[in-house]
Amino acid sequence: MKFITFLVSSNAAHFPPLQSYLPDKVTSFFVSSVPDAFAVIDSLSAWQTAVIFFEAPARPIAQTCHELRTHALLSANIPILAILDDPAARQDVLKAGADDYLLHPFSIQEFQARLTPYIRPTIYHPDFLLESLTHVPEGPLSSQTLLENLSDTLPAPAPVRGELLHHVQQQVRPSLPTISVRENHEESQPYTTQTAFMVLVAKMLAEQSDLENILSLTLEHVVSLLHAAGGEIWLKETDNDQLTLVSVLPSDFSAPVRPPVPVGAGLIGWTASYREVLHVELSAKLSQFSAKYDAAYVENGRFLLAVPLYHRETIGVMVVYHTHHTPFTNQDVMLLESIAGLLSSTIANAQLVKELRDYAEQQRVLYKMSQQVTAGLDLQTTFNRTLGWATRLCHVEIGLLWLVDDSQKALTLVASHGLSDLDTSNITIPFCQCLVGWSVANGQAVMSNNPQNDPQYEHTLDNQLQIVINNIMAIPMIYGGVSIGSLSLINKIGDDFNQGDLMLLSTASDMIAVAIGNAHLYTTTVKLMEERERFHQQAIQSERLATVGRLTASLAHEINNPLQAIKGAMVLALEELDDPKALQDYINLSAEQADRVTQLVSRMRQIFRPQSDSLEMVNVRYILQEVIAVSRKEMNRQNVQVQTDFAVDLPSVMVVSNQLHLVFLNIILNFSEAIGKKGGGVLHISATPVSDELRPERVCIEFVTAVSLLPLAGLQQLLYGETPKETGFGLSFSQDIITAYGGTLHLSDLDDQTIFRIELPAS
Repeated sequence: MKFITFLVSSNAAHFPPLQSYLPDKVTSFFVSSVPDAFAVIDSLSAWQTAVIFFEAPARPIAQTCHELRTHALLSANIPILAILDDPAARQDVLKAGADDYLLHPFSIQEFQARLTPYIRPTIYHPDFLLESLTHVPEGPLSSQTLLENLSDTLPAPAPVRGELLHHVQQQVRPSLPTISVRENHEESQPYTTQTAFMVLVAKMLAEQSDLENILSLTLEHVVSLLHAAGGEIWLKETDNDQLTLVSVLPSDFSAPVRPPVPVGAGLIGWTASYREVLHVELSAKLSQFSAKYDAAYVENGRFLLAVPLYHRETIGVMVVYHTHHTPFTNQDVMLLESIAGLLSSTIANAQLVKELRDYAEQQRVLYKMSQQVTAGLDLQTTFNRTLGWATRLCHVEIGLLWLVDDSQKALTLVASHGLSDLDTSNITIPFCQCLVGWSVANGQAVMSNNPQNDPQYEHTLDNQLQIVINNIMAIPMIYGGVSIGSLSLINKIGDDFNQGDLMLLSTASDMIAVAIGNAHLYTTTVKLMEERERFHQQAIQSERLATVGRLTASLAHEINNPLQAIKGAMVLALEELDDPKALQDYINLSAEQADRVTQLVSRMRQIFRPQSDSLEMVNVRYILQEVIAVSRKEMNRQNVQVQTDFAVDLPSVMVVSNQLHLVFLNIILNFSEAIGKKGGGVLHISATPVSDELRPERVCIEFVTAVSLLPLAGLQQLLYGETPKETGFGLSFSQDIITAYGGTLHLSDLDDQTIFRIELPAS
């Protein structure tokens, strides 16, 4: 048996490079006429595979293809591939009898992929095995006996025989532990060949993973084995009762697309519905015949054989037809049923693998979606990200994201996809109108694939968005057990929404609701913190004003004294204009008193109008010295004596210096007021570094007096979370400032002494 493939071209320059791309053990020849082609074919030995390069420069390439296909001496099964320079000629060469074509220029990979199905090595071709098995004698036959008999009966040379035996041993032997050949040789031969062919088909199906390849290869082998004119495979749609044509042989690129066939309609639909083999003569009057769906079979064949593809349920139909005058044999029917059983299992497994891959891809997309939508906390960014992922997940034209408004009775559109030409800034819909509002109000998902023909459908959404809704799905977003909005997808591309989309989007909506809820909570928190900071700054300013008010009387007296001294010195200076030395003394006195006023005002400005509110490293000793200088007059008025003890090696602290000024000034003024009510006393102020094994180095500031401080008793309540009754706002506010720096405040009575301690972490 010889296996020949024609490569036809009108340009001989195409051929030489292609010759080097052919697989091993494939012989090539160059001819330019049909007689030369006959001569080459006659020269080929049995079981040889050859590619004949046919150049036809003097006439159209379609005419050459037609002559090769219709010539009486050439087999109709010889493949013809045309090499074209003009893509417009492809329909002509296919109609003229070519099986396939290549458009020049093309890559090596494309050439080999298109040519490989037509030049499979001889030993793998099913016809070769069938031809060899006809030489096997009668009687019981084991796999080893099969190999020995094949070795004796092969007409091929020894190397080819050895390769075949190795192939049969590797591919066939594991699946044929024992082959029983019946007494009647005519009956045993088809049985044996069918079994061997089934082994090869099973091997081929096991090696393929792509469903399209599985279907096309199976159909090609079946049509070749049964000497049929053509064949088709129809598969049932997942969500409806229709059969779709998924593979056809021979393929005609110019043929119109065959419409889906309803289950129960026509020859194919009847086979799927009743799950029975249908073997009919197409010219007879058939009750199952449908002019709408079966006209193509009558035009191309005489006898038709259809078998159902069944795996737990009907999944499709496989059809073959031929133009011979005799019907298919019983062996043909048995073989096709067996192949259909293998193919059904393979299709089911391939579909399951595809579903698992689709599910894995969906989970991967959901994971990436969860990472991105939760990556940021900006509310509008979260809206846009979630909507972009949702429309990508379900392949829709339009996506909408709605949030429940403050009235809790309507939805506001906050983000959209696919509505770039429409102003969506002020679009709202009440709960009682359209499917989206109903889904939020009832907390249930809604899906409609034909809303325009639904009498209960309201067109509020269509009118507001100025679109035509072909199908729609709306999922409520639940956060904390409450519906906060809806995710709406409109017009799925190329298909209807299904339960898988609904489940997928429901999962996505849960993540979206959490992301939006968290982003909304973050935005609200930021606003509250900004509002709190604004009140905080106002409180600081108010405290400064209050503190300045408490110092006004004593500071006014302290400012008035140097001003009176300056005034008196100026009057005396005018009287001593003739005495230069006296005049200089009065001027120096005035300058000294002016410096006192300037220093006092400068200290006041640090409290009342600070230069900076940023953190900086400062030494507590300098701040305490400035505060003591500012409040000195008030302490003198209250008969308070100050004693200080500041460590030389005091570490710095990271604070806002003017706020720490304010804290110390409030404490000193409160202590001074309490001591003054008792007739006076001593206030000891110290600042020392402290450290231990449990906590890092800190700076400890203590205010100590032997006088009982009744007005400060309320601070004890403040420190333990109670409402202070007798302490001023300044002390409670001081605790907020010190706590913000990571410090602590503590009030205690020890040995008839009142101790107020502040600790700040060293920087």
